[in-house]
Amino acid sequence: MNNSDNIKINDDIVRNDFVDIGNNNIACNQEIMSKDWGFQKLYQTFKSGKNETNQYNMTFIQSEDWLLIYSDGLSISFVTDLKESFFSTEVVGYYAIRIQDSGVNSLGAGGMFTFNQTLNTYYKAAYILTFTISTTMANFEMDLNFNGVQYKEISPSQNTFDRTPYEFYIEPTDLTTPTTSFELSITYFPQESIPIVYVENFRLIRVPEEQTEVVYVSNQGSDITGLGTMDQPFSSIQQAIQFVLVYSSTQIILAPGFYCGMGNSYIDASSVGNLQIISQDKSNKSIISGEGQLVQVEFISVMEIGDANNITFESLVFVNSSTRIGGQSIGIDGNCSLRFIGCEFKDHFGDSVISINYLQYAIFYNTTFQRHRQYAIRSIGVFSEYSLLIENCIFNCINSLNLLNIPEVLINNSTFTYDPNENTDTGQCPILLDMVKGLDIQYTTISTAICVYRTVVSAAFLSFHSQPSNIFTQSSFLALNTITTITDSYFTHNGNVSSSLSAFEGSLEIKDTIFNKTFSFSSIQVEGVQINFRNLTFIFESNALLCSSSDGNLHEINVVDTDSLMILTKSTLTILDSTFHGNVNPNEIVKSTLTTINCVFLSGLFTYFEIITSTYHDYNSRFQQNFHGIFSTDGPTNITLTSSIFSYNSGNSLIVLNELAMAIINNCTFNQNYGSDVGGIIQMQGLSSVNVTSSLFFNNSGISGGVAYVGPSASLYLNNVTAANNQAYKNGGVVCLDSSSGSITINGGYFFNNMAQLGSFIYYYGNSMNIHNSSYGTDQTIVLGQVFMEVNTDILSVVESGGYYQINITFVNNKKHPVSDYRFDKTKKLFFSLGSVVMFSTDFPKDAYLVMTPFQLIGTIGSKQTLYISSDASTVTSYKIQFAFQSCNIGYYPNEQNTLCIPCPYSTVGTDGSTCELCPQNAECFGATNIVGLDGYWIDYNNSLTDVYQCPSGVCFLNSTAYNTSCAEFSTGVLCAGCIEGYYNCGSGCKKETSINKLVLTTKIITFIVLVVAQQLSSDNSGLVTIALYFLQTLVVISSGIKFSILNLFSGATSSHAGKSDGILSFLNDCIGPYGFYWNHYFVILQPVFLLLILAFIILLEFSLRKTKIIFKIPLVKNIIETSDKEFRNRQFSAFVKVCMNSYGPFATEVLLILFCNQVGSYYLLNANPEVQCSGDQFYKAKTVTCALLVTLAIFPIIIFVLLYRHRHHLNDKDVERKLGVFYSKYVPKLYFWDVTLLLKRLSIVTISLLPFDSRFRSISLVTLGLIFLFIHLKFQPFISDQDNNLETVSLVLLFISCIYLDNGLYEDTEQYILILCIVVFLVAAIKFQSKYLVNEFNKSVLPIIKTIWNKIFTTNSIDGDGDNDENNEYKVVYNTYGDEEEINKDQQFSYDSMRNIVKEVDKKGTFYNFEKKDQSQVSSYSYDDDDDIIDVFGNSISKRKN
Repeated sequence: MNNSDNIKINDDIVRNDFVDIGNNNIACNQEIMSKDWGFQKLYQTFKSGKNETNQYNMTFIQSEDWLLIYSDGLSISFVTDLKESFFSTEVVGYYAIRIQDSGVNSLGAGGMFTFNQTLNTYYKAAYILTFTISTTMANFEMDLNFNGVQYKEISPSQNTFDRTPYEFYIEPTDLTTPTTSFELSITYFPQESIPIVYVENFRLIRVPEEQTEVVYVSNQGSDITGLGTMDQPFSSIQQAIQFVLVYSSTQIILAPGFYCGMGNSYIDASSVGNLQIISQDKSNKSIISGEGQLVQVEFISVMEIGDANNITFESLVFVNSSTRIGGQSIGIDGNCSLRFIGCEFKDHFGDSVISINYLQYAIFYNTTFQRHRQYAIRSIGVFSEYSLLIENCIFNCINSLNLLNIPEVLINNSTFTYDPNENTDTGQCPILLDMVKGLDIQYTTISTAICVYRTVVSAAFLSFHSQPSNIFTQSSFLALNTITTITDSYFTHNGNVSSSLSAFEGSLEIKDTIFNKTFSFSSIQVEGVQINFRNLTFIFESNALLCSSSDGNLHEINVVDTDSLMILTKSTLTILDSTFHGNVNPNEIVKSTLTTINCVFLSGLFTYFEIITSTYHDYNSRFQQNFHGIFSTDGPTNITLTSSIFSYNSGNSLIVLNELAMAIINNCTFNQNYGSDVGGIIQMQGLSSVNVTSSLFFNNSGISGGVAYVGPSASLYLNNVTAANNQAYKNGGVVCLDSSSGSITINGGYFFNNMAQLGSFIYYYGNSMNIHNSSYGTDQTIVLGQVFMEVNTDILSVVESGGYYQINITFVNNKKHPVSDYRFDKTKKLFFSLGSVVMFSTDFPKDAYLVMTPFQLIGTIGSKQTLYISSDASTVTSYKIQFAFQSCNIGYYPNEQNTLCIPCPYSTVGTDGSTCELCPQNAECFGATNIVGLDGYWIDYNNSLTDVYQCPSGVCFLNSTAYNTSCAEFSTGVLCAGCIEGYYNCGSGCKKETSINKLVLTTKIITFIVLVVAQQLSSDNSGLVTIALYFLQTLVVISSGIKFSILNLFSGATSSHAGKSDGILSFLNDCIGPYGFYWNHYFVILQPVFLLLILAFIILLEFSLRKTKIIFKIPLVKNIIETSDKEFRNRQFSAFVKVCMNSYGPFATEVLLILFCNQVGSYYLLNANPEVQCSGDQFYKAKTVTCALLVTLAIFPIIIFVLLYRHRHHLNDKDVERKLGVFYSKYVPKLYFWDVTLLLKRLSIVTISLLPFDSRFRSISLVTLGLIFLFIHLKFQPFISDQDNNLETVSLVLLFISCIYLDNGLYEDTEQYILILCIVVFLVAAIKFQSKYLVNEFNKSVLPIIKTIWNKIFTTNSIDGDGDNDENNEYKVVYNTYGDEEEINKDQQFSYDSMRNIVKEVDKKGTFYNFEKKDQSQVSSYSYDDDDDIIDVFGNSISKRKN
C-alpha cells in the first residue's frame, strides 16, 4: 500500500479506506444552492494568498464561490473551533471565519466586512437561509441583501459571548431569477471597539411545495433542479429531509456512491417523526464521509415525550468522521428512537464514533465497527424505558461500549475484538457499563474486556479469548458492586492478565463454565463477594480462585493440572463433590474457614493446603497419590478431618503442624502412605496438638515416627487408634517423641507389627508417656531416647580435701521422672573420673536408682577440680560436678603437704585459714576459732574474731564451757544490750512489762506538775532552779550508762537511753508500759509538749478561779497569789519561758541521739542505746523526724538572742522587763544574753556526750568543755546574785570532776558513788549559798500556811498576839547614801544581798538601801508598779518612804 493509502491524525498513521472503494480523488457533489457553505474552498484560497487584492483601503479575496471584502482595520482568519470562552466552541462546518481588529487603525475608526455569492435558485421556490454569528460583543449592524436590495437589517443586540443561529424563510416571490446575488455585510460603528466575530454554517435549503414519503438522493443528483424522485434525485441528504413528510413513515433512499460535504454532514432529522435513511443497493452500500472534519449526523430531538423521533439508518457506511475535539460520527440527544441496521463504521478517530444520550431506545443490528480510537458507542440514559439492543454486531476495535444509567442493555450474538495492529493500552475499559439496571448478554465472543459497575448482569454462552496482555482492566470480565450470573461460558487464552474474571463487592454466580489455559494469574478473583459456583472446570490454570473477604459455596468443581485451586484470605468457603487433579503450588488458606465435603484430591505435586491462622474441615474426602504432603500450617490453625481417607501419598508428611496449630482426626483411614521426612503421617512442631480418635493407620512409613513425629512442646493424643505394619527407618515405628518438651497420651487402641531401629512402637526423648488400656504385641518396644542423671550429692562447690562424700544417682527422663521401666545394657558401665583420671567404675542398677558407697576426695588445698560421671552407653548423658578443694577454715592452717588443715593451738586464734594469731586483750582463746570475751566484753563471730567490744555494764559474761558469751538474765542480742521478748529496757535494765505501769505514769505526771509549779512560782531574779536542773541534766548526759531514775524525774530529763540495772540509783522501774525504744523516744521528744499542756491546764484553772474570785477565798492560797492581773500574766509568761528553757537540754539530747551510731562488728548500733540498730524503717523514720526538728533546736536560741539584742538599750523599760525580764533579770545588764549562752552550752555538751563512750575524742572534749565553761563563769560572774554565782561555780566544778571520772572506764564500778557524792556536795552548797533565800521562801509561802492550819485548830476568830494586821508585812526602804532619808527612784533596780542583809542598788556602785522591818521576813528583789503605787515583792508590799 502506497503512502496515499494512509492519513496522519494526531501523530498516528491510520488507513484511508477511500482507496478501497475506488473513490480516490472524488470531489463532493456541488449541485447545491449555496456552494462551499462550510468555507472549505474559501479557506484554501485564503491560505494560498491568490486572488487577493487591496484597494481603497479594502481587501478583496475572490474564491471560486465567494467574494470576501473587508476594510483595512480588520483582519480575518479561519478556525476549526472558537478560541474565546463561549458556552460551546465546536465549529459547524469545515471552518468559521474569524473577524477581529487588525490594530492598524486608531480605536473607534470603525470598519466593514462583506462576503457574497451568486446563488443557484429555483424559479418561484421558497428557501430557508441559515447562518450562525458568534461574537464577544454584538455592537455591530448586519445587512442581508439579495440582488443589491436590502432584505433584512439586523440591529446590535449588545449581547456578549453570544452564539446566535439566524434562520430566514424566503418567500417564492423574493427570488424571481435563476441566480440570485446574495450579500451579508457587517458594519462596525465609529467610536465603538471592534469585537471578535465568527461567521459559520452558511447554507440555503429549498422548501418544497408539498412533502412526500420517499425521497431519492444521488451523488449525481442536484439540489438546484432535482425533485427528489428516482429520476431527478437530490444531491444532499439534508435537502432531502426538507421534502419528506414530518409525521408519516418516510424514506430517504441513497443511490450507491460517495457522499460528503456540508449537505451530507451535520444531518439534522429532528424535524421528522419517522424516517429511514437507507442504501438503494444493499450490496453496494452508500458511503457517507466526514472527510476527517465533519460530523455525519448531529441533532437534538425536540419531540414531545410521547412523540419521539424514530430514525433508522440502514446499509450505510460511515467513514472518516471529525477528528476534532468532541469529534464523532453520530451525535443524537433527546427523545428519540434509533436503529442502525446493516451499517458499517470505519476510520473514526474523534472522541467517539456514536454518542447517543437520553433516547427511548437504540438498536444496533448486524452493524460493524472498525478502526476507531475511542468508544464505538457512548450512551447515557435518563428515561426509565430506555433500552439498548446490540445483536449480530462486530466491534473490531479495542474500545467498544461506554454505557451509563441505561435501564436495560441486551447484547446477543455479537463479537468484541480488536485489530492486532492497534494500540490496546488505552487506559480505559473496552466495554464499560455503569449503573445499568439490567445487562443480558448471550452468545457473544469477547476478546477485549467487559466492566460492569452497579449493574445486574445475566450472561450466558459467552466466550472470552485472546485478550491483549496490556489491557487496562487486567481482567476479561470485571464486576464491581454488581449482581452477576454467568452460565455456559468459556474462558481461554485471556492473555497475561491478573484474572480472567474479577468481582468486587456484590454477588457472583457461575455455572457450567470452563476455564482452559487462560494464562492469567488467577482464573477468578473475588473480594467482598457472595459466590456460588457450580460445575466449573479449570484446566491448566495458574490459580483457579483468588478469594478475599468473601464467602459462598463451590459445587462439582473439576480442577485438572492447575497450579493451585485457590488463594483464600479472610473468607469462608464450602467445597462439595469436587475433584482436584494435580497441583504444583499450595492452596493458601489465610485467616479463613474452608470446608471440603466428598471431594477427591489426586496427584498433587506440592503441599495441597497451606493453612495460615485459619480453620479447615473435611468430611468424607479422599486424598490419594499426592507427592508432597497434604496440609502445612502456620500460626494458630485448626484442622478437623472426619471420615477422610489418605492412601498412596508420598513425599513430605501428610499433615505438618507448626506453632499453635491443632488437628482433630476422627474415624479416618491412612493406608500405604510414605513420608520422606520425620513423621510418615503427622509432623508436629512448636505448641501444636493432635487428637486422633477411632482411626486406622496401616502400612505407613517415615524417617522417624512411622505415623507421627512429636516435636518440641507438641502434644499427641491417640484414642482407640489401630496402627499396624507401620515402619520408621530410624526411631519410633508408630510415634517418635524426639523432644524434651513434647508429650504423648494413648488411651486404648491396638498396635502390632510396627517396626523401627529403636522403639518399634514408641521412641521417646526425655518425657514420660501416659498409656492406658492399650494393647500392643510383645514385639512392640518403647525406647527412651535419652536418659538423664539426677545426682544427689554432698559434694558442694567447695569441699574439704580428705573428706568422704556420698553420691546417689536417679536415672530420669527430661521431666525428671524416674525411668523405672527402662532396661540398661548390662555390658555398659558408669565411670567416675577426677579430671582425666578414672577413679573407679560401677555397673548400672537394676532399676532407676544407684546408691554409691562414700568415697574419699583428696587434692591440693585451693585447687579447682571436675568430677565426671559418664558411660559407654549412648543413651545415657554424662554429668559433671565442678568443685574446689577449700582453703583451710578460719581457725585452721595447712600441713606441710598442703592437703590437710590443722587447728590452731591454745592461746591462739585462726583468722584467715592460713595463720594463727595470739589471743587479743579482754578475751580468752581455746584454740581453733574458740575465742570468748572476758566478763563485760563481747565478740562478733560473724566479723573479725580479734575485735573485742565492751558490753554495757553487767550484761556480758564469759562461758568457758560453750566457748561463747552469755548474756545476763533477760538480756540478748548484740553486746547483750537487747531484751528478750516481753522485757523492756527503759534505762534501768531489762524488766518485764505486760501492761501500763500506773505507778510510773502517775509518778511522771506528778513530777511534771511539780516541775511546772516550781518554775511557775520561782523568781525570775533567782538562778537556783536553772542551775539545779542544768546540773542534774548534765550528770545524766555524761554518765557512762547508769540510769538514775529518781534524778531523771526531778531534773525533767526523762530519757530513752539504756542503762544498767544493778546500780543503787536504778531500783525504780521507769517503763511506762510494754513499749520499745522508739515509743519512748517519741515520748521524750514530746515531753516539752506535755509540760506545756500541764502549764496550760494550771493557767486555765487559776484564771477561772481568779475570774470567780474563788482563789482569793482559799485560806491556803490567797496569801501567795497576787491580786494584779498584770502580775498574773507576767508570772504565766515567765513560767512558759522557763519550761521551754529547762526542757531544751533533754529535748536536744533526744532529738540528736538518733544521729549518732557506732560500728560494732558487722552491726551499726545507736550510741545512746546499743540495743537499737541504725537501720530499718523505724530508724529512718526517726531520723527523718530528727532532721525536721533540727530547725527547732537551731532557731530557739536564735529567736531569744534576736529579741534580747533588739531591746538591749531598753531593758529597764517596764514593758520590756515585763515581757523579756525572765531571760535577763537574774543576770548583770551587760550579760543580758547569758540564757542563750547556757542553751548553746547545753547543746554542745549533749552533742559531745552522744559520741561513742569509749571514744577518746568524747572524753577529751567533755573535760575540755567542762574546764572552759568553768573558766568562763569565773571570768564573767553573770548572775546578779553572788549566791547564784557561787552555786554555779560549785556545779561547774562538780561537772568538771564528773567529766574526768564518769567518762573513764577505770572508774566504772565506782561511777554511781561519784554521782551520789557530786549530788550531795551540790545540795550542801545550795543550802549554804541559798539558805536565806530558801528560809525566806519558806517563811513567805509555807509558814503562813502552817500558821493558818495551827490557828484553825487551836484558836477561833483571833488575830495574832500583837493584834497586828497585814501592816506587819510592810517593809520600808530608806536611801542611806548621805544619811538623809529620801524617797526611792522608781526607775532604779535593786536586789537583796542576803550575806549583808541589805537591798542593793545595781546601777550605782556603793549605794545601798537600809532595810527596816517589823518582823524577820526578808525579801530578795522587788519591782515598781505604777498602778498600785507600791513596790511588789513576791506578794508582799514595801511601802514608799513618807517625807
